Amino acid sequence: MTAVRVPPFERRYGFQSVRRFGGVRCVVVAVALLGLSACGPKKRIEECRAFVGAINEGVDKIHKSMGATPESGQSVAELRALALEMDGAAKLTEKVSLTTPELEKFSQRYLELTKDLATASRELADAVDAVDVEKSTKLQSRMEEIVKKEDPLVEELNRFCQTP
Repeated sequence: MTAVRVPPFERRYGFQSVRRFGGVRCVVVAVALLGLSACGPKKRIEECRAFVGAINEGVDKIHKSMGATPESGQSVAELRALALEMDGAAKLTEKVSLTTPELEKFSQRYLELTKDLATASRELADAVDAVDVEKSTKLQSRMEEIVKKEDPLVEELNRFCQTP
């Protein structure tokens, strides 16, 4: 797995990175750890840290379970394992208590993404198992479309959590 390069600014302020489950890519999602004394921004920062931490934990489990090779997720067993891990990632993020409306929206989008990917992975495993080439091709495309939603979500979460 390619190491994530963390710029000095991010190391200095203790930002966390979110590892993406769509392939073996990694990207840094900064969670600003600003020393603001106002209750609102402090709460938002704490919630950002908790939410990103839950995402990281889920994605770490996915990477450990699936391995970090480009061929991961190709067999029926790996697709079913991916579905279980995506369910687990969803449960981890559901446990995070969020009161910030924007973070609640990010959480719902992330949950939808993980649950959709789990469902598509299961359906693809079934189609591959049944040797249904047409359905397999459609479901593979569906999975790719779901994963494409991850980049914008991570970028938006990054911007929100960095804003003082």
